[in-house]
Amino acid sequence: MPCPRLPPEIVYHILCCFDHTQSKNIDLFLDLMAISMVCREWFGVARPMINNDTLRQPFTHIVNPNYTNNLIRLAALLSTAHHLALPYPSEINSFAISEALFIPTENITQSRQVVQAYTPTDHAAFLTILSLTTLSHLHLITTHASGPPHRMQARARFFSRLKPHCAHIPALKLWFTDLRGSVRMGLNGPPQPRPRADDPHLSDLVSNVAQTLHSVNIRYEPDALTAAALARCPHLQNVAFELCSVRTVTDILRGLPDLRKVAIRCLLDGDDDGWGDGSTTENLFNVLASNEDLEDIYFTATPYMHDLSEHVSARLGLALVGLFARTPRLKRLHLSSVPYATDDVLRTVARTCGDLEELALHTTSQLVTGLGVLIGATTPWPRLRTLVVSDTKIFPSFVGAVVRRCEVLESVQLPRVLNQNPDIRALLGRQGFRDTEVEGGYRWKRGSVCCWKREGVCCWKRDGEEE
Repeated sequence: MPCPRLPPEIVYHILCCFDHTQSKNIDLFLDLMAISMVCREWFGVARPMINNDTLRQPFTHIVNPNYTNNLIRLAALLSTAHHLALPYPSEINSFAISEALFIPTENITQSRQVVQAYTPTDHAAFLTILSLTTLSHLHLITTHASGPPHRMQARARFFSRLKPHCAHIPALKLWFTDLRGSVRMGLNGPPQPRPRADDPHLSDLVSNVAQTLHSVNIRYEPDALTAAALARCPHLQNVAFELCSVRTVTDILRGLPDLRKVAIRCLLDGDDDGWGDGSTTENLFNVLASNEDLEDIYFTATPYMHDLSEHVSARLGLALVGLFARTPRLKRLHLSSVPYATDDVLRTVARTCGDLEELALHTTSQLVTGLGVLIGATTPWPRLRTLVVSDTKIFPSFVGAVVRRCEVLESVQLPRVLNQNPDIRALLGRQGFRDTEVEGGYRWKRGSVCCWKREGVCCWKRDGEEE
C-alpha cells in the first residue's frame, strides 16, 4: 500500500507557521534546511523559503551564543544533503571564520567563552563544512600571531587544517585586529598603525592561494609578511583597503599588473590628514595611474580631517588629475570626502574617461561645483547610466548638463536641496524620470524606456505611453 503524502499546499501552510520576518536568521535557515530533507515534495516547498543570501554565506554574525551548536548542526545537514544528492553543499560559496573562536586566547572574558569552538567536535564540524563545499569567498578574522607556545602550536594546527581547503579560492577577505594607537591631538599627529608581528601562518595561506586569487579585501594594517605575499599574487584584479597605511597599500598595488578595481577607504599615515607633505599619497596615485586598464575607483579620504596647507592641497589635487588623465578605461568612479578635489578633476574625467558608466560625488570639497565642467566635451560619458550626487555644493547646471547630454542615463540620485530645484525637476520629468525618496535624498529612475532622435532632439517614451 503506497505511503500517503501531504499535498504541497498543506506542507506550505505548515511551514508558514515559522517566523519568516527574520529571513536571515540562522536558526530558521537550519530548521527549513532540515525540513526540506524529509522528501522531495517537502524539499520543493521548503527550498524557496530559504533565504539565498543566508545559504550562500552562513554565519555572517560570527559572535553568536549558539555558534558552536549551529556549526555542528550545519555540518550534519550538509553531510545528509550530500548523501541525498541535494544541492546545498554546492550552493554555499562563502564562509566567515573568526580565528579567535578556534584558537585558545589568553584573558578571555566570561561573555566571550560562550562562543569558543575549542573542542575536537567543533573542529571536526568546521572541517566537514569546508570539505563538502567549494568556497569562492573566505572571510578570515585574524588575531595576533604571538603568545605562549601552546597557543602558537594550536594556531599552526588550525592553519595547517585550513590550508588544503583554500587552495583554489578566488576571493579572500582579511580583517586584522586594530593596532592603532589612541587618538593623539596637537603636534603628535593622527592615530598611526603600530607594527604588527610577522605572521608566517597567514602569509603561507595567502601564498598557497596566490595563483587563483582574484579579489582581496583588507581591513586594518596587515603584517609585513602577509603584505609581501599579497603583493606577489599575480592575478589580483579587485582590491579593497580600509584603515591601512598608505605605504603598505602602495607597496601591495605596485606589484599588481592586472588590477581592474580598487576601493580605498580611510588610509592612515598619509597626507590627506593634514600632517604630511603630499608625497606618500601622490606616490599612491602615481602607482594607480601606471595601470591604464583600471575600470573602478572608489576613494574615500581619511576621516581625521585637518586643514590642508595650500601647497599640499594643490599637490594632491594635481596628482588626482594626473591619475584620471591616465585611466581612460574607467567605468565607475566614487569620490567621497576628498578635500583636495577640484573642478579640474571632474573636467579631466569628462575629457578622458569616455567609458564612464557610474559617477558618485559624496561631500568632495568646496572646490567641486561642476560649473562649466562639461563645456567643450561634446559627448561626455555616452555610456553613463548612474549619477549619484550627495554634495549640496554641486551646481544644478552640472546635473542638468549630464541629464540632457548622457542619453542612456537610467538613475539620478540627488540631495534634498538639488531635488527641490524646479528646473531640475522639470527636466527630469520631461526625460521620463520618476522620483522616490531614499535615505539622504531622492532617486530618479527612468525605468523601461526607448529613445529616438526627432529633428536632432533626443526623445523618450516609457513603455505603454504614446509618442
